[in-house]
Amino acid sequence: MSKSINYIESKGFRVIGRYIYKRSETTRHQKVVGQLNDTNFFFFSDNVHPFKAGVNFFEDKSILQDNSHIEYIAKVKENERNDFKVSYTKYFNSTSQTSTFNTFLNDTTREFLNKNSNNYFDLRGIRSGYMEGAVCFPFFDIDNNFKTAQIIKYGSNGKRIKSAFSTNWFHSYKPVKSSLGLKANDKYNVQIDCFFGENYLKHSNNVIGIVEAPKTAVILKELYPNIDWIATAGEQQLFSKDLNVLKDRKVVLFADAHTTKWKEFAGKKGFNYCDILDIEGIEKGSDIADFILDDNSIVFSKLHEYIYSLSEGYFNLKLNKNLLEFDFQTVSEDKGYFTAVPYNIGKENILHQLDNSKDFEVDFTGKHFNIYNKKENINNIEVNRKIPEYIGYSILNANIDWHKQDRKEENKLVGMNKDSFVWHLQKCFRTLKALNKEGIYLEVFEETLNTLLSESNFRFNKSYVLNILVPVWEGYNANLDRFKKHRNWKYKGGKQLARKEFERELNNDRFKSKLNMRLLALNDVLKENRFIDIETDLALSSNAKGRGYIKIFNLVKQWNREVIGSNTRKNYFSKLSFFDKLDNCTESYPPYINEPYRVGKNWYNELSLSKLSELTGYKNRSYIKEWISFKPNRDTETLIKNDVETLLDTIKNIEPMRNEINGKTRIYTFEYVPTVNDWELLNLNKGYCETVFLSETELKAELRETKSKVYYNSVNEELNYLEYLKVLRNKQKENRLIRLPDAVFNEAYSNHYSSSEIKKVINF
Repeated sequence: MSKSINYIESKGFRVIGRYIYKRSETTRHQKVVGQLNDTNFFFFSDNVHPFKAGVNFFEDKSILQDNSHIEYIAKVKENERNDFKVSYTKYFNSTSQTSTFNTFLNDTTREFLNKNSNNYFDLRGIRSGYMEGAVCFPFFDIDNNFKTAQIIKYGSNGKRIKSAFSTNWFHSYKPVKSSLGLKANDKYNVQIDCFFGENYLKHSNNVIGIVEAPKTAVILKELYPNIDWIATAGEQQLFSKDLNVLKDRKVVLFADAHTTKWKEFAGKKGFNYCDILDIEGIEKGSDIADFILDDNSIVFSKLHEYIYSLSEGYFNLKLNKNLLEFDFQTVSEDKGYFTAVPYNIGKENILHQLDNSKDFEVDFTGKHFNIYNKKENINNIEVNRKIPEYIGYSILNANIDWHKQDRKEENKLVGMNKDSFVWHLQKCFRTLKALNKEGIYLEVFEETLNTLLSESNFRFNKSYVLNILVPVWEGYNANLDRFKKHRNWKYKGGKQLARKEFERELNNDRFKSKLNMRLLALNDVLKENRFIDIETDLALSSNAKGRGYIKIFNLVKQWNREVIGSNTRKNYFSKLSFFDKLDNCTESYPPYINEPYRVGKNWYNELSLSKLSELTGYKNRSYIKEWISFKPNRDTETLIKNDVETLLDTIKNIEPMRNEINGKTRIYTFEYVPTVNDWELLNLNKGYCETVFLSETELKAELRETKSKVYYNSVNEELNYLEYLKVLRNKQKENRLIRLPDAVFNEAYSNHYSSSEIKKVINF
């Protein structure tokens, strides 16, 4: 090989035949970046330092000038041929009808368009060899003459397989040449100066859309056949095409994301350029095929709106301004609940929503809401969902709360912007279409638009929605799962609730559902007569103390201390171990400990602390003394069990109590609120109001020790409530109720009952 060739390779390149290769920094595979000619070498790419893009001459002083490259090129050219002329018939007969990509394309059009693919570009598959199953993208010139085909391997998901042998050309692939009767060693040189799909341009006046990848042109042609989609088969290849075929045509360039060459080229040639992909959040190098079928992508709607306008002939922006501009504006900041879909058109009732709640179990029946669990019943067989984020049943609802503030800007909740408004319009339209009769949903949706324009916070171009957006949405055939919401609650109906009241009552019933679950768990563990661990038994962490469960914490604390005799889990298990050792230490008794000491209940009370320590191995005599002298408080045990059962029986009448901390309103405790005039529930004569929580002395001690504002408020609330109960007990003894001091009324009563309820109790 010549010194000139050695010099090129010394700069990180590799010369194979007439082509110059360079290793890709991203894929680490060799790719062609240039070629050798008789008097020069040419680089297609611009990242070829120390050389330059385009022509480089061997006479350049930076290269050794021994002219030995001429001999090398002559040798390379021995097997090169420029007479590759294969008819379409031979292309057809030497390939297969199917390929992995053809299958993907057919599956895609069935899903999105509810039809088989048309295969506008005569795609074929490779029959044999290492490219078996790959797809052929044929290139035809403007006169419909077959030139060659690009061969690319794709996976079943439609993604290109990135490997060293995933791309080839019809005129270079040896199994193809063999089937055509050509010599395997002959190297055919085919100048591909036409676009992929160029043959569609000759007798057409459609808008022309130019993309880089043939795959993208194929997919877009299926979706928007009224546009002539052509491809370059490479970013740099655009500049080597014969542009005469584009003369006097409306041309739009759809470059890959965040590239500049095509945009500059479009400006020079007077072509239009689509910059929808050139936004933050779109990865560099992505093309529109990556988003045109993904209705969750941030550019999905914009791409379809833009391409649809081209397809329908709304190309002249000045003449069709009323169609191509959405003109979205926010004119008010009303935060009240607002819907716009009518409930009927004439005598026809409109179906707004559909859900599958009947297939799910109601876990808790609250005051206003049913709360569901995460299990689904199908044919009476309970099935656990495996999706971690899945909660409850699914609902599809066309009734949007258009004034809901569910976005954040600068850490502040705000209403809809243009993008979210259009997204909800699409949800509303497609849901109405799915749930209602043919022909009805369009009328309903137009009436919805009229209501939005006249009464909502927003103004927009109705003509744009009906003429651009609706036809695009009509063409979607994808399922509506992206519009479904998963809920674990359902409003039972009854009185109409304002938004704040609705949210408050929903949170109340959610809290009661969780409280009910904890109370049921507590009720079960109480029957086991053992130490209660707040975390493992009731699934409550320590910070839940200030989030509505302080009474549960106090009940558990009192039970463990007064009924079980252990304040901590460690102490409890030490105690169990201590008595277990006592019960099982007969064989290890010293001879002088005779039989009478080992019979009867609590026989160990006759032993000294020293002997008990010696027998069990426990050194802490204060613990031993505490353990053997402890007697469970049966009154406390009964009262706590009764209290838990009563709370379970009256769970619907539990009222969560809230306070505000750092601008946030949180539930910090709960109280039982009896129904007005329901003296059986109030049950004063039975002393129901005497709940079993910490004593007044203990609560005051807690108040002094705590540093938590939330816990302080909760304990203080308990003290006020105890004062209230004390007054009631005193009046019960006298068998009458008298007016209470204002201080008690203000500090205790107002936190538990309304003023009208209290006055009825006082004056009873």
